[in-house]
Amino acid sequence: MKNYLILTICFSLALLMFTESSEAYQVVWNYANRTDFYNTNPSPDEHGNDNVWYYQYGPLNSSDSSTYTNMAYKLTQGWKYSSSTSDWYPDVWMNSFHAGPSNDSIIGFRAPLSGEYSIHLVISHLYDYGDGQKIYIQKNSTILAEQINLVGESHTFDLDVTLDSDDDYIYIRLNKYLSSHGYDRVTISDLTITGTFADPIVIPEPVSCILLASALMSAVGLKSLK
Repeated sequence: MKNYLILTICFSLALLMFTESSEAYQVVWNYANRTDFYNTNPSPDEHGNDNVWYYQYGPLNSSDSSTYTNMAYKLTQGWKYSSSTSDWYPDVWMNSFHAGPSNDSIIGFRAPLSGEYSIHLVISHLYDYGDGQKIYIQKNSTILAEQINLVGESHTFDLDVTLDSDDDYIYIRLNKYLSSHGYDRVTISDLTITGTFADPIVIPEPVSCILLASALMSAVGLKSLK
């Protein structure tokens, strides 16, 4: 009976000791701080992760992310989808992007880590004329939010989403909205993505260590009484 009691105490305390104790930590990605924007597409983030930010175009009104293609032609200010000197749009500049007549303009973010992500986006219509645009925020091909952005308007988005490393993307897609794509440039005043991640390191709690030591000492004491 004594041996059974001792084994039960020791086993219970051992489970307690080696139960994972984790603390969450955060990483912030700021679109304005991405690196090598003018030379590589996709480009690295400010933390040294490659292939995080993408500058793409996709079929008009399509949320199917499998159809999105990287813009391959460099501008002085950024990237555009065509090598034609007369067909500029869609494009992505340093702090803005422009919809095209037959393609949507897309900024993509690949999750470098698996966890919970908060998206903060502030956009505004750059010009005082035109017929506006439509903004979509997606997780892969799923639309999370959409907003018509008329002339003179600004909009703020705050969203939370769970993403898996390498498999999941956030897409910010700009559509021309109505019949004209003229003057459909949107300024990105702020695009901040904050990830919250669990630290997987197993840390024995001090109290657990003390309890386990006490249990082992008690076991030794009971054994000596036999």
